[in-house]
Amino acid sequence: MSLLKNSLFLLFTCFLFSSCFEPDEPVQPQPRLNKTAQLDAGFSKQELNYFSLDDNKLLATVNPMDWDISLEDSIFRINGFRSMAVAPFEGDWQETTDTIGLQFKYLTSDYDKEIWSILPNTSYVVDFGRDNDYNSLGYYKLSYQFDSDGLTVLFSRLEDASAKTNKLNQDEFHYSLLNEGYIDIPFFKDFDIAFGKYTDLINEQTNYLVYGCILGASRAKKLNTPFEGVTEEVKDTISLDPLDKTVIGWDWKWYDLDGGQYEVVDGVSYIIKSKQSFIYKLRFTDFYNNTGISGHPTFEFKLL
Repeated sequence: MSLLKNSLFLLFTCFLFSSCFEPDEPVQPQPRLNKTAQLDAGFSKQELNYFSLDDNKLLATVNPMDWDISLEDSIFRINGFRSMAVAPFEGDWQETTDTIGLQFKYLTSDYDKEIWSILPNTSYVVDFGRDNDYNSLGYYKLSYQFDSDGLTVLFSRLEDASAKTNKLNQDEFHYSLLNEGYIDIPFFKDFDIAFGKYTDLINEQTNYLVYGCILGASRAKKLNTPFEGVTEEVKDTISLDPLDKTVIGWDWKWYDLDGGQYEVVDGVSYIIKSKQSFIYKLRFTDFYNNTGISGHPTFEFKLL
């Protein structure tokens, strides 16, 4: 009889404890349907659009004039979406007042580190790019170092002998040195793809201002395969480079001089592993809206 009581007590205890936990909710897979998105680059294709594939959502539209530098996961970047370029210098701050002998780089696809990132404890002359009317924003000197309480940025105009000290104590930020303020926009880890203007090498020697796609938390690979021909099996064979943010880039379109308009390259698809590690196939279908205005990248994507 004692054995029966013990068994009943054990069953009751198990039931009591199990009732304290919420039942597991089954994970519902996303429907494997083709989705289409069209973005708007705005007047002169200056606006920057951040997009999430997992949410099929435009996260933000931002003016690239709003910030100059950013810090994310201890990576310090210049704003490449404004075609900023840098040239390191070793001379004294007060004696470096011109660009003679300096070699500027845009730090996009011709860079072996994180895109648009610059090193601490190094002095740079920075071309701050051009504004929305394509007027030069000028040249400045810039240096930064990590401190126990944040980050110290030294900053001045190129011709100035002394620097202004900026103490930035946020762990991560987008910041305007020109306007002395923070801006709340997505970080690379927040989006899958971003469309905007930047400068890139179009061959081994020529830098060119382009409109294209930069990867965020995602990884991608270009396939010379029609969209319909990309099947789920490709997930087991692809290799994705986490540092290459220009895989999609700008050459999914080309300008037809005879026709006087952009054309999307046929037969090219992309495999993308998203922020949430879902794998999609993607292709571009147009660069115009329904009124014939360019600067509206239209793409189709599907979960594999």
